[in-house]
Amino acid sequence: MPPQPVPQQEYARVVLIIVLLFFLYASPDQGPPPGFPTARDYAAERIAASHRSLDILNITKWQDFSPKGPGSSKHEAPSDEARGKWRAVEDDKNGLMLQVYENVTGIVKGRWVRHTADINGEPRKRVMNLTEIAPGTDWAFTGEEYWIRNITGSEGKLMMRLDEKQVEEVDYLEDGALSPINAVRSAVATITIQDETSSGDGWEMRVHGLHWPKQGVMLFTTTSDKFHGIYGLPHLTPSREHYLSSQKLLNRTLEHTIEGMEKAIWADPGNPFTSSPDNQADATMPVPHCELVVYVQVYLLKVDLATSAGHLDPANIVQQIEQEIRFPNGAPIPVVPKLQMSAVMFSPDCGFMIESKGPPDFAPGDGEHLLGKKQELFLHDIQSWLHVFALVIFGQILLLKIQSKEASTPSTIGRVILTLLLFISLSSISWPISVRTFYVNALAMLYLSIWLPQIRRNIIRNCRKALLWKFIVGQSVLRLLPFAYFYLKEDNILFAETDWKAFCVLAGWVWVQIWVLAAQEILGPRWGLPKNWYEEGWDYHPILREDNVEAGGLPIGLVQIPGSPTLERTRTSEELGRKKSDGGVRTVDCAICMQVLEVPVVGAGEDASANAGGVAGMLARRLYMVTPCRHVFHRLYLYCIG
Repeated sequence: MPPQPVPQQEYARVVLIIVLLFFLYASPDQGPPPGFPTARDYAAERIAASHRSLDILNITKWQDFSPKGPGSSKHEAPSDEARGKWRAVEDDKNGLMLQVYENVTGIVKGRWVRHTADINGEPRKRVMNLTEIAPGTDWAFTGEEYWIRNITGSEGKLMMRLDEKQVEEVDYLEDGALSPINAVRSAVATITIQDETSSGDGWEMRVHGLHWPKQGVMLFTTTSDKFHGIYGLPHLTPSREHYLSSQKLLNRTLEHTIEGMEKAIWADPGNPFTSSPDNQADATMPVPHCELVVYVQVYLLKVDLATSAGHLDPANIVQQIEQEIRFPNGAPIPVVPKLQMSAVMFSPDCGFMIESKGPPDFAPGDGEHLLGKKQELFLHDIQSWLHVFALVIFGQILLLKIQSKEASTPSTIGRVILTLLLFISLSSISWPISVRTFYVNALAMLYLSIWLPQIRRNIIRNCRKALLWKFIVGQSVLRLLPFAYFYLKEDNILFAETDWKAFCVLAGWVWVQIWVLAAQEILGPRWGLPKNWYEEGWDYHPILREDNVEAGGLPIGLVQIPGSPTLERTRTSEELGRKKSDGGVRTVDCAICMQVLEVPVVGAGEDASANAGGVAGMLARRLYMVTPCRHVFHRLYLYCIG
C-alpha cells in the first residue's frame, strides 16, 4: 500500500507550534527580581521607596543639599558649569516672555561636544557602591566599565523629541511667592545620543522634567533605582523661584503618579519614570545606567512681522502663530520660525558633561545647537512628502501603462523590469554606522540597476531597443527622486544624514546605464563586445551587396533576374523605378504595408566601407530590417525581433 500524503493541516499545526515556541522564548521574563517572592512584592517595595522620596521633597527647602564648608566649591564645578550654561533669564524677563515658543512639542537635532573647560584636577576613578545606594536591587553586574550610556566619545549626534501634549501646570502659589513668569509645567523628552564609538542609533533614553514656558527653559533628569532624579529635580534648579514652582508642581504630579502605581500594582509593576521604556527586561534584571541631568534653553524667535500684513498683534504674535499651526483656520501668519534650543547634559555618577555644538564656542558653520520643527509642522511635512511619493508611484504606473501599450508581444510586457529590489534587513539597525551606511548604499545601487537586465537581454537577443525612451528616462528620474530627497535634504522626515557624494555616484550609475542603452540602439546591441562573449545571431540590418546574390544575401525584390523570352514583357514606369540605381539606393515594397522602402545596396566590386559604412550608412540601414527569409520590412513593424 503506497504511503498516504500528509494533509496540509498537519503542516499548519507544526508552523503554529513553532511560532508559539518562538514567542514564548523570545518574550522577556516577567518574573520578579531575585529576593522578591512575587512581582507584586517588588512593585510594593518600589512604591514605598517612591513615598519616601516624595516625603523628602516635601520636608526639604531650597539649598538643603548644597555642599557646605570652605572646601566645597571645588566639588561644584561640573554642576555649576551646567547650570551656568542654562541661560540666565532674570536679565531680560519682559523681553523674553512673549518671544519663545510656549509649547515645544516637536523634534530637534544637532551635534554635541564633550565639555572639559573649568573642570580642573586629575581624573579620579568613580567609586559607586551600588549595594549601599540601592540595597533592594539585584544588579546584573556592578563593574563600572560595563555601565550603559557611558559616553566616551568626543563628539557626535544628538536628537531630542519633546512632548508636552498631556501636561499639568502651576501658575501661582497661594502666598504669592510665584510670579507669572515662573509658571511651570511638566514635560517629557526622548533623547538619542550617538558618538563615534556607538553602534546602531546610539543610546536612547527618556527623561522627565519641567518646562518654564514664559522663560523658555527646561530641566530634565533620568530616574532609576539608584537615582530618584525626578523626586530631587527641584534641588537642581538655579534659583529659589524655580525651586518653589517645581516643588509645588511635582508634589501634585508625583502624588498622582504614586496613586496610579498603587492601583496598577497587579497589572503593571514597572517604573513609570523609567529611562528605558522599551526595555521590559530592565525591570526584572536591572542594568546600571549612567544618569543624566539635562538643562535646555529655548532660543528667541525671529519673526518677520512684515509678512503678517498687519493682521496680528505684535505683542502676542508668537501665541497667535502657535494657535494657528495647532488649530489652523486660515489666519494670515508670517513664516513659522524653526524650533531652536541649546542643551547641556551632566552625568552625576559617570562624571562627564556634554553640550550642544554651536555659537559662541563654535562657528555657525560647525553647528547651530539643536534645530528642528514643532510637531504640527513635522506632521504636515510628512503628509506633504507622502503626497509627493504617491505622485512618483502614480507616474511610474502611467509610464508602465504606456510601455505596455507599445510592447510587441505579451512576453515583452512580462520582461519589463520594474521589480522592487530594495530590502532593508531588520538586523542592520544594530550594525555600526559605517557598515550600515555601506549596506544601504549597496541596496540603493542594486535598486537603481534597473536597466542592467534590459541591457543583457538586448545583447542575448541582438535587440537594439525594447523600451520607449520616455519610459526609460521617466522611470530613471522618478526612481532617483526619493533618493535625492533623503541624500540631499538635511531636514528630511527620516532624519537621515545627507551624502551628496553617494547620491552623485547613484545618479551617475543610472546615467551610465542610459548611455549604454542609447549606444545599443545607435551602434548595435553587441557593439564593443568580444565575439566570444555571445552567440552569433542573425543580423537584421546587414550591408546589402549585389555580388552576394549567389549566397542568397540580397533580399527578395532586389535581385535582378536576367530577361527570359517567355517572361519578357513591357516594363512599366513603376517596374523601372524598382530597378533604378540612384547612388546605390534601390526601392522595394515592404512585405507588410506594401509601401515603397528605399534600401542602400553596394554595387558589385565596390568598397562596402566607403558606400554603406560610417555613421550615415549605419543610420540608413536602421530604416529597414531583413528577415532570414530574405524579406524586407520597415523597422517599426519588426521592432525588437530576435
